[in-house]
Amino acid sequence: TRTQRETQGRKERHKDAKRGTRTQTEAEGCKQRQKDANRGTRTQTKAQGRKFWQKDANRGSRKQTEAQGRKQMRKDANRGTRMQTEAQGPKQRQKDGNRGTRTQIE
Repeated sequence: TRTQRETQGRKERHKDAKRGTRTQTEAEGCKQRQKDANRGTRTQTKAQGRKFWQKDANRGSRKQTEAQGRKQMRKDANRGTRMQTEAQGPKQRQKDGNRGTRTQIE
C-alpha cells in the first residue's frame, strides 16, 4: 500500500493534469516563457548576449578584441607577410638560401 502522503501527491498531480496547470512555483517559469514567446524576447539577461551577436552579425564584425586579430591576419595575408617576429625565421632562411649558405651555427 502507498503511504498517505504519497497518494496525496499523486492526487494533486492528477488534479493538476485535469486543470491543465502546474503547481504555482513550477508554472511560474512556464508562464514567463510563454509571455516572453508572445513578446518575442527572452528575459533581459539571456537576451543580452543574443542581441549582441545579432548586432554583430548585422554590423559584419565581431567584438572589438576578437576582430582586431582577424583584421591583422587579413592585412598580413594581403601584404604577403607575417607579423615581424613570426617571419623572422623564414626570412632568415630565405636570405641564407639566396646566399647559398646557412648561418654559421646551423
